[in-house]
Amino acid sequence: MDKDAFQILMQKYARKIYNTCYRLVGGYEAEDISQEVFLKIYKNIDKFKGSSDISTWIYKITVNTCREYWRKNKAYDKRVELKENIIMNDSNVDKGIINDELKKYIGKALVSMDMDKREALILRDINGLSYDEISKILGVPVGTVKSRIARGREYIKKFLEDRELL
Repeated sequence: MDKDAFQILMQKYARKIYNTCYRLVGGYEAEDISQEVFLKIYKNIDKFKGSSDISTWIYKITVNTCREYWRKNKAYDKRVELKENIIMNDSNVDKGIINDELKKYIGKALVSMDMDKREALILRDINGLSYDEISKILGVPVGTVKSRIARGREYIKKFLEDRELL
């Protein structure tokens, strides 16, 4: 891939990749993981067969890179540092009437849920991907994607109810 084409690809997906990493792993590591994702894309672009959208392929690399990070840093889940802006202003979630305090708690709920539900929920509700795209990215059936999303939403609802925010 030539430098100009890669630059265009980076410009188009940099923010989406970073936001996905930030939501999946939280904290300062998102920047490093995003850079690792772009390195993998650059090194493996010739392996992209075109059987799916390039965005699906890029999200799959992003999610898998975040999974690798979590496997290497399992204890990180207990010490993850939350930021109030974990739900960025560009997300689909923000289109409703959600105040800053509620956003903060939704971010806390996301970070505290298990990775399988978090991945599916972020890809669907924040990144706006279809069930089929998520199924391809995560390598699981569409039914599994739907159930993970439903369980993730229920988890957030219970998390907020327990704090008397709903």
